[in-house]
Amino acid sequence: MILPPGHLWAQLQRRQQEIERVRAEAARKVVTIDVGGGLVRVTVGGDLRIRHILIAPQALQNREELEDLLVTGVNKALDAAVEMVRQELQPLEHLYPSAVEQLPR
Repeated sequence: MILPPGHLWAQLQRRQQEIERVRAEAARKVVTIDVGGGLVRVTVGGDLRIRHILIAPQALQNREELEDLLVTGVNKALDAAVEMVRQELQPLEHLYPSAVEQLPR
């Protein structure tokens, strides 16, 4: 059975809208990661934007350690946010596999 082109286009648009809806929902969620025993806390949204960085006062005493903690915290928080979005999109992967594949690894 051959479907009319308009039907295929409408189906593709519905799939894309569903993916965008799930991505928008994921963007409103956040993940928070603590590193250095709580010396640095990084919060990242599902849109992969850093929302907040909290630095404990005692972390300010050692600049090199603080820099390392910030890099580690941001990277771990971004990784966790990507995984959160990946999990949100997982149910739709059969409809649009590249939606999940496009996420950073």
